[in-house]
Order: sequence, then structure tokens, then C-alpha cells
Amino acid sequence: MTAVGDAVFLEAFEAGRRPRGAFHHVDHVRLAWILLRRDGLALGEERIAAGIRRFAEAQGTPALYHETLTRAWARLVGAALAASPRRASFPQFLEANPQLADKAYLFQFYSAEALSAPRARQGWVEPDLQPLPPYRTASPEERRAPLLRAAFLVGAVTDGLAVIPMIVPSMASLLWGFDDQTAPYRFAMGYAASLMLAWTGLLLWAYRRPIERAFVAALTVLVIYGLVATEIVAVVSGHMPVWRMAPTWILQAALLALFAGAYHYSALSPSRATTR
Repeated sequence: MTAVGDAVFLEAFEAGRRPRGAFHHVDHVRLAWILLRRDGLALGEERIAAGIRRFAEAQGTPALYHETLTRAWARLVGAALAASPRRASFPQFLEANPQLADKAYLFQFYSAEALSAPRARQGWVEPDLQPLPPYRTASPEERRAPLLRAAFLVGAVTDGLAVIPMIVPSMASLLWGFDDQTAPYRFAMGYAASLMLAWTGLLLWAYRRPIERAFVAALTVLVIYGLVATEIVAVVSGHMPVWRMAPTWILQAALLALFAGAYHYSALSPSRATTR
């Protein structure tokens, strides 16, 4: 069952190849298990349907694709996932839910007549015998998205505001006690303001597609570490009093927690989902 790893299995399927040289019912269940755990039911179901449709076309059998069968099995797997440990392997999952290995299980919910109707093949048809079991949709990745959005938005606002003392000398004097108005100082602040504005734009760019651009959160954590190191050097060398840096360090600690927590949320969160 696991001679082929999940990543290799999914890669072969997405390339239109038969994993392990075949693609049976249990392989359909495994595909659903992989994608639903990764993407949650809402997005995972769509990717399962689109993937199986492409796979059937790649195998030269597009007419075999059945919309209701595909989505019904995805929802049955999703219902079983709701009661399964998040870190269970696929063999463990199947052992705990042996009904999923039986193709006849679906006939507890659908009659043969309902599934054989052309409209069931072409689109979704509700069960005619009994409702499908309830399922859950919110994967860790789906719960991670709003956290990343919040981190990117808060970071963008913070960086945008940080530009103000860099380009307004009176604000720099108020916040940091800098009275230096020389050309080298203004030149350095201009450089810093340009970089800060660019990072603000990068955070807003990541805000639009937080999951795909989550790496920006990790990069931002590194940037904050660099800023903190610079500030510590300034304090230790006597160029900046601790009391002036204390509010900045509190803000940076909060930002570090927000960005790091959002970035690592999927790994840290327990298996928890919203029943639908």
C-alpha cells in the first residue's frame, strides 16, 4: 500500500501516470485522503474532481469520469477524516475506516438507478437513499490563511508608519532622539525609507495570496532579527538609550510571534475542523 510514498503517488497521478502501474478504487480513496488533508474539503474536493477528470483524459477514457461518484467519495473520505487522528498514515486511516475500501459502501446512500442517470455523471446529484455523513472542511492550511493575512497586513501598516520618522526629521528626533540633520544622515534615511517602502509593498503582495506566498513571512522574521541586532548594537555602544528602544522591542516581539506563529501554524495546530 505504501511502497510508493504520498508525494510520489501524487506526482505520478498529476502527471497522468498510474501510480504503481494501476489506479484502483483504493487509489481514488488515497488521492482523496492526501488532498483533503492538505487542502481541506472545499478546495480539496475541487482539486480531486479536476485531477480525476484530467487523469481520465490522459488515460484516453474521458467518458469514464463520473461527477457524482467522484464528489460523493471525496465527502465520504472527508467524513472519515473528521474522526481520524491527523498524523495517521493512509494504511492506519484505511484500517480504521474499512468501509471506504468497499466500492459498495456508496450504495448505502445512492441507488444504482440514481448513479446510472446521465445527469449524475455530468453533475452533482444528492443521495436518494440517505444523506451522506457530515464532514469537516477547515484544514490547518485554511485556518492558516487568515493568520498570514493578518500578519502581512499588520506588518505592512507597521512598515508604512516606520517610513514617517525616516523622512520627517522632527519625528526621528521625537522617537529616537536624533538631531542629526546632515546630508549623510538624510542620505542614509532615504535609503532606509526606500527599502522599508519596498518591504511594505512585498507584504501587501503576499497579503493577496497568503498561502502561496507564505515564504514572505519567513523572510520578514529574518529581517526583524536583523533590525533587533542593529538596535542592540546601538544600545550597547551607547548611541541609543534602552528606554527609547523598549517600545520598539515590544512591537518587534509581537510581530515576530505573529509572523512565526502564522508561518508554522499548520505544523503546530492540532487536527481541528468545522463540521458542515
